[in-house]
Amino acid sequence: ENIGCTANGNGTLIDCDLGNPLRRDTEVTFYIMLTTSGISLNTTVVNVTLQLETTSIQPIQLIEASAKVVFELELQVNGLLRPSQVSVGDIMKGESAIKSANEIGPSVQYEFRITNLGRPLKSFANASLNINWPKENSVGKWLLYLVHIHIEGVHTVPCTPVDEVNPLKLVKGWDAPPRQRREAKLESSSTEGLSIIPSRRKYKTLTCSDGLGCVQIRCPLLGLDSTARVVLHSRLWNTTLAEDYSSLNYLDIVVEASLSLSSSFENIGLKSIRPVTQVKLTVFLERKVKFLTKVAWWIIFLTVLSLLLCLGFIVYLLWKRDCICGLAHKNEQSHDQDQKAEMAPLKG
Repeated sequence: ENIGCTANGNGTLIDCDLGNPLRRDTEVTFYIMLTTSGISLNTTVVNVTLQLETTSIQPIQLIEASAKVVFELELQVNGLLRPSQVSVGDIMKGESAIKSANEIGPSVQYEFRITNLGRPLKSFANASLNINWPKENSVGKWLLYLVHIHIEGVHTVPCTPVDEVNPLKLVKGWDAPPRQRREAKLESSSTEGLSIIPSRRKYKTLTCSDGLGCVQIRCPLLGLDSTARVVLHSRLWNTTLAEDYSSLNYLDIVVEASLSLSSSFENIGLKSIRPVTQVKLTVFLERKVKFLTKVAWWIIFLTVLSLLLCLGFIVYLLWKRDCICGLAHKNEQSHDQDQKAEMAPLKG
């Protein structure tokens, strides 16, 4: 049934008529909608006092209902790679022999875009982008060498730890590389008709939770308004891949990034729209292609050798036939001469 409620002028008191008389064993449910215009960041709890009154005099205690106030910030992060696939060879070069970042291996750019769907973060909260960076593989060899970090859309604050960026000092000055296509241009080789190609490709997925030596890179997003962009320029360590993963056809390297908040207000939280993202780099080992190429040359070599042997055998047969024919002809001439010699005395 309908319940009539009236509020006072400033909205601090509401009277609701539950009915007179209220039937026995009757349950009444009603909802009170409150506006949030008077709630500030300092408001942590909203208390509502309920007082039940009856026409008869009864001792009824007050009931207080408490509602916790939480401010949720709508942030999301998306990640992408340039390129998302790379091909590496089996050229191995020691760390001491590398003099510049270009000698490490192919360039890979990790880009993370942060979007704020709510109110701008000014003075009440600070957001951070946290990247689990796969610096080394499971045995402590270099995997992804972090060259430079570029940030747009927020106040310029260095990411930490600072010494994880270009730790070997292989880059003296920084010039952004030209924009690359999202997909790598992989060299293809024709392998049709070769029965030696394995039907099942060997691969492996490398993650920070599965043995990689990772370090957390934290990039503050101070003054985040609507969008921000964090780009990590890196180099894939070619020697490690050639030495430790030569038995694979390809492998996937997964990098995870997440958002976090820090605020002096306890009632500010992060709404879980998309606070975590994962990006996957696929690495093809070029050594397999070279191996197939070598096998193909061996097949060609054996084919040519077989043809030469067949040709030599045919030449030998022809030579043998000519020898037999020549001997037969010589015997025939000798026979004719003998017949002429026998006939000569008869004429005399």
